[in-house]
Amino acid sequence: MKKIFPYIGPAGATLFLLGLSLSRVLITAGLVLMLLHPLLNDDFATFRRQLFRNKAALLLLLLFCIILFNGIFTDNQSGFVDSVIIRLPLLFMPFALASPTYYKRKNLLFFVLVFIAGIGTAGVFTLSYFLLHYEEVMRDIQAHQPVIIIGGLNHIYYSVMLAFALLASFVLLWQKWIAQVWLRRALYLFIVLGLIFLHSLSARTGMLAFYGSLLLIVLYIAFMKKRYLTGIASVAALGGMLLLAFWFVKPFQARVQQSMQDISVFVKGEDINQYSISMRLAAWEVSGRLFLEHPVFGTGIADLRTEMEDGFDTYYPALAPNSRHLPHNQFLIFLAGAGLTGFLVFVGVYFFPLFLRHTSHNFLFLTLWLVLFFALMAEAMLERQVGVSFFAFFWILLSGSPLKNEAVKI
Repeated sequence: MKKIFPYIGPAGATLFLLGLSLSRVLITAGLVLMLLHPLLNDDFATFRRQLFRNKAALLLLLLFCIILFNGIFTDNQSGFVDSVIIRLPLLFMPFALASPTYYKRKNLLFFVLVFIAGIGTAGVFTLSYFLLHYEEVMRDIQAHQPVIIIGGLNHIYYSVMLAFALLASFVLLWQKWIAQVWLRRALYLFIVLGLIFLHSLSARTGMLAFYGSLLLIVLYIAFMKKRYLTGIASVAALGGMLLLAFWFVKPFQARVQQSMQDISVFVKGEDINQYSISMRLAAWEVSGRLFLEHPVFGTGIADLRTEMEDGFDTYYPALAPNSRHLPHNQFLIFLAGAGLTGFLVFVGVYFFPLFLRHTSHNFLFLTLWLVLFFALMAEAMLERQVGVSFFAFFWILLSGSPLKNEAVKI
């Protein structure tokens, strides 16, 4: 029986990563197995050493404590409990990944490849459905309805994970970390398919995360290597890529036209119901006003939804109930819900790894950081458990393992 113990954690991580895009049940089962792994395989000294080695992981526990502290004085106990449950991965994941097993170079790269495989599988099934029901899906897109992702993952969260999977594939190939030829070819195939998924199935948040991150990565590399002409040419190529997508990919074209119309409606002060960007801008405005009313400790994250409703009644009374949402910006949620206190903690937790040598030079972690930064600016990624799970797992895994520039046979 003990012979299977060393495989419990890696098996759990595999189930967890596939579950992110394919099944919520697999996420729970995988996390349980990962929590069991250190208990069954490592002594306490090893567990403690690994836990305290990764300071970025420990700070996630601080972020979880802020959520707990923020709910002490709330009258909305059910909302507080829901808020805590959603963020349980911030509490459990540092302990689940406190084993040296996960940070072996071969295992780490295997986990990234499993994640890419799960995202690719969900994309293939969704694209197949899209092509078989093309006219129906295009009508939904033109009516501001999202593409339904096979596997049940929210389309915005899928698009963000897709952006990371694509950029991670670029990094794996560019750094030559994968030794097997067939795996490298599979990554090239995924990149081709992933770009199709991005421009046909993806939400605008995912496109923003992908192109924003790619642009900054290209500029960073060009600056560090002093290849300024190459950087300018790469930026021009990215612009050309977007133009080609606009001309030839109808779903992408429809989203761009909808976005322009959407912003125009808000600027003109017209009815913003059913216009997603306009509703987001309205939510940003209301959350900003709530922060000004409660600048130190905020409204309380558990009470934020109720306070937002009151704000909409005051500033946007014509907005229908189903058009009233929390701000699609995680930074604003902490600012309005937890005040300047919680906001500064969140910003500190997020920017801290950039000051660590092994993370600031780890392109996989930097890629994750950039994708999440753009996603957090345009979406409340930590308000659903699948978003918290994705964030916590890769944040801890990639910040806890310096990667050397050498190929590994998976």
